[in-house]
Amino acid sequence: MGRGSPAELSPPVDADPADAIRRRDEILQVMFWMRGEGLADDASPDTLLVFLGEVDDAMLRADLDALDSAGLLERMPGGSYRLTP
Repeated sequence: MGRGSPAELSPPVDADPADAIRRRDEILQVMFWMRGEGLADDASPDTLLVFLGEVDDAMLRADLDALDSAGLLERMPGGSYRLTP
C-alpha cells in the first residue's frame, strides 16, 4: 500500500477504532500546539507522554509509527517526531 493509505492508519485488531482515532488526533494536536507556541518543532515519545495523560507507552509508539507511515509525522534522528508540511 502507498504512503498515507487508510489501512496504514487502522488500529490494532484488539483495539477500539474510535480510541485509536482519538489518541492519534490528540498526538497531532499536542504537536501542533507545541510548534505554534514555539516550544518545539519535534517531540520525543517521552515528552508526548507528559501531555497525553494515561496513554500506554507501547500504544503511543505504535500510533507514532502509524502517523509516520501515513505521512502525517516524520521520524527524526534520535527518535523524536515532527509534523510534516
